[in-house]
Amino acid sequence: MKAEKGILMATFNMQGQTVSTQYNAETINFNQAESSDDFFRGLKQLQAELEKAVEAKVITGENALDAQNLVSKAMLQGDEQVPSKNTLIEYLTSAKNLVSNVEGLATAFAGAIATVSALFS
Repeated sequence: MKAEKGILMATFNMQGQTVSTQYNAETINFNQAESSDDFFRGLKQLQAELEKAVEAKVITGENALDAQNLVSKAMLQGDEQVPSKNTLIEYLTSAKNLVSNVEGLATAFAGAIATVSALFS
C-alpha cells in the first residue's frame, strides 16, 4: 500500500491473470419458487436475461441460437398438464453448458436446474 497525502491506496498486480467473460445478470431467485407457475415465471426472466446477453454479444453464433432454442423448448413444458422433469433438466443443462463461460447466466441456469429437481416429480 502506498500512502499519498494521508490516503492509503492499494496496488494490485494483475500480471498473468485472466478473467472469463463477465455478465451481470439480474438476480433470478429460483429458490423461492413454490409452484410450477413460479418456476416458469423465473424461467421467463432467465430467457429475457439470455436475450440481453445475446444482444450484448456476450454469447454469439450457434451457442446463442442453441441456448435460446433450448430455453424456448423448456418454456413449452409450462403448457403441458404435467411438465416433464427429465425433459426440463435436459434442456436447461444443455443450455447451461452452452453459456458456461458467462458466470451470471450459468449460475442462474444452475439454480433453475436445482429447482426443477426439487419441484417436479
